[in-house]
Parts: sequence; structure tokens; C-alpha cells
Amino acid sequence: VIASVVSSPAFITDTICPGNSTSLQVANPAAAQTYNWYDAASGGTLLATGTSFTTPVINTATTYFLQTDSSGCSSIPIPVTAEVYPTPGAPAVTSPVSICPNTSATLQVQNPVAGVTYTWHDAATGGNLLATGTSFNTTSFSADTAFYVMGTNSFGCTDTRAVINIIIYPPAAVPTVTSPVSICPNTSATLQVQNPAAGVTYTWFSAATGGTALGTGDVFTTTNLSSNSTYYVEASSAEGCISPSRA
Repeated sequence: VIASVVSSPAFITDTICPGNSTSLQVANPAAAQTYNWYDAASGGTLLATGTSFTTPVINTATTYFLQTDSSGCSSIPIPVTAEVYPTPGAPAVTSPVSICPNTSATLQVQNPVAGVTYTWHDAATGGNLLATGTSFNTTSFSADTAFYVMGTNSFGCTDTRAVINIIIYPPAAVPTVTSPVSICPNTSATLQVQNPAAGVTYTWFSAATGGTALGTGDVFTTTNLSSNSTYYVEASSAEGCISPSRA
């Protein structure tokens, strides 16, 4: 007696993002038939038996082979490919970014890709979602820190987060001055920064904070004075970072 020919089964598959597994299934399975899943068209390793097969985690499109057995006869193995969507790639960023203490930074994705959503985080994995968009304005801070940005494409696939390290420039030191300075009435005073540092700009004021700059340089000559007066000088580094206070 010649057994009837076993036809190759139909199947159902799905497309996934890299780093995931998926379930491959037989469409309309027959109760009297056995379904075997292999890793090669001939020979190879039997991976599973049943109407469905859950793949291991895969990162690229991978083909498996499904064969039907019935009454000792087998169908021709058919390829079943688990397709994998592309990822958006890690965002392009500029790092490190250097700022002065107690200031904020604007972080930017370089050449953002259309259709990709960018999210900003405070950790390389997990962490808190801080913002969404191609740029992110940080809060002010005074210590080195790092932020992370990730792209998600229209398939919902992500990639490695790019890191942007924030480096804090050191502020200029509070100027060293000689005080008090004594003069005769209706004469001017010459005020001077002691041991001025190279590359540092000194600015003079008549108020401890705010106010209008009266002059720039490590030496400042007042107008003629007829009463006691107080002046203040602050330092600004080559990077524009101002001393914590005025002398």
C-alpha cells in the first residue's frame, strides 16, 4: 500500500526587532500529522516538535525549516524565515560638552534621522526619561555628569544609547586684593589685583552682585573721592567661568 503524499504545511511568522525571540506557527495544522522544526534543509538539528516553535533571541533574519510527518512519510522541508526589522543605529552626538559651574547645557543629536524619535535618559540602561526630541536643555549643575540619548524608529526598534559627558570647567579664583586702601579727600585711588593670573579677565564694580561694570583689567583707578567707598572685583577664566564671589 502506497501512503498518500504528505504536503508541505503553510506557516505563520512575524517580524521582530533585534534582540528578541518570536513564535513560528503552523497554519491550520492537521491533528494526525507531526510537525518538526529544523535548523537546516537536510540533516541538521531537530529544534522542536509541535505546531509552533519559539526561536532563541536573534539579531538578524534567521531561516528555520518545517517538515510534516504522517504515517511514516515526510513532506519536503520548507524554509520559514524569522524576519528582523532594522534598527535606527546609535544617535550621533558631540561629547564631551564643557560648561561653567552652575550653568545648563543644550545637548543635540547631530544629523537626526527622519522618522526616528529621540529620548533622553539619565542612565545607560533603564533610568529616568528626561525629555523627547532632537535636543535637550539640562538643568544647572556643578559636577561632571553624563546624559544618554536613544533613537526609536517607526518599527519600535531601538539601539544602543549614545552618551554625552558633561565636563565642568574650574571657575576662576576669587581675586586677591589689598584692603583697605587709604587716600586723601578729593583724590583718586589705584586698586590692584595681587598676583593676577594669566588668561584671566578682571572686572570692577561698585556692588557685591549685579551692577554695571566700571572697568576691566587687574588695575583700576577710581574717580576723585570725598567719602569712604567700596569697590568689588571679579575674575573670569579663559572659558568665561566667573569667580564664585567678588573681592
